[in-house]
Amino acid sequence: MPLIKIVDAFKKCKTYCRRHDLRTSFHPDQFILLSSPKPEVTFRSIADLRYQAEVAEWVGADVINIHAGGAYGNKKEALTRLARQIRSLPQNVRRRLTLENDDVSYTVNDLLPVCQNLAVPLVYDVHHHRCNPDELTVEEATLRVMKTWQALGREPYFHIS
Repeated sequence: MPLIKIVDAFKKCKTYCRRHDLRTSFHPDQFILLSSPKPEVTFRSIADLRYQAEVAEWVGADVINIHAGGAYGNKKEALTRLARQIRSLPQNVRRRLTLENDDVSYTVNDLLPVCQNLAVPLVYDVHHHRCNPDELTVEEATLRVMKTWQALGREPYFHIS
């Protein structure tokens, strides 16, 4: 199928979603690693996010949700790399980007400072929180995460894995 037909099909999805008041989002795979210490991994991750943002535009998706990636033996340094890479992302990626707590490496409390400092909403996954808890209760985590969305005037997203 020629690319133009594929793009047109995606754009029809956007029209359909708007007509039926549906919200779409993307959750790229686990290979998006903005916190990686390897520049080639980060480069490929950013290239993939650029593509995701282009397709998100075609379908009208307002969220591209990723996990923070690995801690690579030093969570603080990994979060610093993550923040640096987020700052460098193109605007069409940045305005859709969200972070999500995960079940292994990063808790809500780990990600809240990054999200607050960079104006990136946090997608709260309650199952991940139960697998990888911090000192926040489900209620406290929910309220703090909602503030990352409210600060930007956006409707929150939540996950239950």
